[in-house]
Amino acid sequence: PLEVLSPVLKGLFDQLTCLRTFKIDGEDDGGENTVHDIPREIEKLIHLRSLRLAGLKIEELPETCCKLFNLQTLDINECYRLKRLPQGVGSLVNLRHLVVSLNGDLDYLPKGLERLTSLRTLREFVVSSTGGKYGTKACMVEGLRQLNHLRGTLRMRGLGNVTDVEEAEKADLEKKKNIVGLELRFDKEEDATEGINEENEINHQAISEALRPPPDLEALEIMHYKGKTAFPSWIVSLNKLKKLKLSSCCKCEIMPPLGELPSFEILQIERMESVKRVGVEFLGIESFNDYAPSSSLSLTAFPKLKELTLFHLDGCEEWDFGKEDVTIMPQLCYLDIRYCRKLKSLPDQLLQSSTLEKLRIIRAPILRERFKKDTGEDWSKISHIRDIQIDHEYGQGFGFDNRTTGTSRSIQVLKR
Repeated sequence: PLEVLSPVLKGLFDQLTCLRTFKIDGEDDGGENTVHDIPREIEKLIHLRSLRLAGLKIEELPETCCKLFNLQTLDINECYRLKRLPQGVGSLVNLRHLVVSLNGDLDYLPKGLERLTSLRTLREFVVSSTGGKYGTKACMVEGLRQLNHLRGTLRMRGLGNVTDVEEAEKADLEKKKNIVGLELRFDKEEDATEGINEENEINHQAISEALRPPPDLEALEIMHYKGKTAFPSWIVSLNKLKKLKLSSCCKCEIMPPLGELPSFEILQIERMESVKRVGVEFLGIESFNDYAPSSSLSLTAFPKLKELTLFHLDGCEEWDFGKEDVTIMPQLCYLDIRYCRKLKSLPDQLLQSSTLEKLRIIRAPILRERFKKDTGEDWSKISHIRDIQIDHEYGQGFGFDNRTTGTSRSIQVLKR
């Protein structure tokens, strides 16, 4: 059992000096059955290539880990209590895979990480501020500059600590050609009660522009972005982008013009409370106006979009694409609207699509009344959809026997 492992690890390290792979997987069953610390004698495993310490309750690794010069993989996934990596981690110049826990307690990444130019896997890069609480011990955003072999998905957390555009440019994200997924989180080391002023907004807009990703990016998430009037312009140039999530961008008032992205399949927009209206600007239709009205060219916005989710757009009242002669979301299969309490209607162009198979409307009281079965003024616009779920506060409508309890009941209609 793991509870007896900690005392014997020291002896094991003394005896097994030729090990190439060492692995401990902890299972948290209430707090006892796991390893809480790694002995400093781990430095004796000088031939080690792979070290996996997953699911342990360790808060730090001994500095002696940095003497494992042959190490290629350091996997500390699910070590949620880990607060810091060894300060000398930059000595592990052969390291290719550094797997840390997403959503863990890691405070910062040590300065020197920039020397790990062979890294292929780095799931999360924690950005510290110049002169911040961790001082010269911590890696700034420019620590990414030479890590051009990174691949897969990279999360950048702490971008709210970056105050200088030139500093952001030093990340050189565009050169990391093998990154296909990117998460940009504009949170800060200490973000508890700080107000948002005009300077914050300008900084976020300029800094996000400087974080231009590689052109072949397939998935992008932007969180806690405090720009007010615009998202980074490079989003619309990502021709291979398939999935985009915008979350907690609470000051942004305008939807980005995404309609011309040719590979775009999934869009999730969450907690953008300042958006009051969604209109033709969302389609990226400005460029369409370059075509003559008599042109026979068929124009399509969101040509491959299959799933669209709007969640907690608390201020949004209107969603209308007008009468533009444009085909909109011709492949949309799934439309999910949740907690949009002020939203008054949905665009006819979406509801009348023959491809729309699933419609979810949760906690949107005005829409609930408009789309009530038979009696709602817009029921006829959705009656052809095969799978409809609407949240009714009192279980009214559709004529189904609802046996759920509480004030909120979900009623599902499956049309065959």
